[in-house]
Amino acid sequence: MEQLVDRLSPPAVIAVFILPFVPIIPILKVAKLWLLAHHHYVWAALTIAGGKIVGAAFSTRVYAIARPKMVQVRWFSRLEAKVVWLLDFGHRTLENIPAWVTARALGRRLVQSARASIAATWIALRRKVTSERRSSFSRRWALALRRIRSRWSA
Repeated sequence: MEQLVDRLSPPAVIAVFILPFVPIIPILKVAKLWLLAHHHYVWAALTIAGGKIVGAAFSTRVYAIARPKMVQVRWFSRLEAKVVWLLDFGHRTLENIPAWVTARALGRRLVQSARASIAATWIALRRKVTSERRSSFSRRWALALRRIRSRWSA
């Protein structure tokens, strides 16, 4: 991908950045509608989520590689600056809303408690599994194996 971007002109790089999404978006929409029409709700949700994840990963990769060339095009540079400014403005605005600050703090606490709960459950499960491994049967079996080994080695 890097070699392709190096060989192309800046306007062509912008086309390489935009064009892969043109056929993908309608195809995913049709697939989603078909899956919903046939009552495959889980597959439709997975198609939507998968398309979003793959699209975001692909566009992030292409943007990281192609940005130096795309910024050479004046209108793209202006558009990028405006988008970055809008994102910063949105973040600053959200951070000044008390309800947003409270919701973020609550979300952090929920994530921390969920992590602690999952870790405690995992530790308890491991203890249960390891303690079950040493049941009376397994202890007797291990003792019998040791006796057999000692007789064979003597």
